[in-house]
Amino acid sequence: MIGKQRSTGICILLAIVTFGIYLVVAPVTFLLHASEVGGLYERVGQPEPVSGRTGLWILLPIAGPLVRFVKVNGALNTYWANVGARPAD
Repeated sequence: MIGKQRSTGICILLAIVTFGIYLVVAPVTFLLHASEVGGLYERVGQPEPVSGRTGLWILLPIAGPLVRFVKVNGALNTYWANVGARPAD
């Protein structure tokens, strides 16, 4: 099954709406999410544009979480575009 590309703005909106959930799982999620996206690239033999280390951007106050989010979401959208996914409606 092919995933969907989602705009960074929609993803940020979803993160705000579900903020309570993210408070509970955020410390682990910030590292694992970036690592999983990097693993998608690794499994198809491409260099990882993001990794678990990308999650460490969260440690930089204010701008860090946004930088991490944009990097990981951009890498994920690029991956889905490369495997034939279309942008979400």
